[in-house]
Amino acid sequence: MTTHIIIDGYNLLWQADTLRSATLKNFEEARGLLIQTLAETPHLAGKKIFLIFDAWRTEAPAPTEERRKNIHIIYTRRGQRADEIIKDYAKRYGSGAVIVSSDKDVRRVAEKNRCGVLYSGEFAKMMLTPRMSDPASYENDRDDYPPSRGPQKKGPAKRLPKARRLGRARLVK
Repeated sequence: MTTHIIIDGYNLLWQADTLRSATLKNFEEARGLLIQTLAETPHLAGKKIFLIFDAWRTEAPAPTEERRKNIHIIYTRRGQRADEIIKDYAKRYGSGAVIVSSDKDVRRVAEKNRCGVLYSGEFAKMMLTPRMSDPASYENDRDDYPPSRGPQKKGPAKRLPKARRLGRARLVK
């Protein structure tokens, strides 16, 4: 089953430090940068992303949608907030969705519908830092370490090695 990631667009823009500075200059440029960053994030590949922006102050009578790669970009209709659409998607996709928002009401509805929930700031950090599970981020570092010989032992062994046990037994005799 495909994971649906449903993102409150402006909420994420204001939470990500690198995107916030662009937001202060130009909203259009900041939205474009966010979309580009999401499209290029390797650990989001194969996931269906819904990026929802508030457009409630515009004159659009209906929500508008566009699609870029695996990202569905949705602008709300006049008088509608992104939170309403996010709540609807949370109800529709349930446990197959991850909601990215810092809004308490949205998070409450998402948790009620068994969705995964991430704060926008937490998601921004995940999105902007390479993951260790991504082979490209650590593949070249493997040569720096000697090959491992199995799992590391944790804590002291319960039994001494045979040679030491025999040595102790001989001392006791």
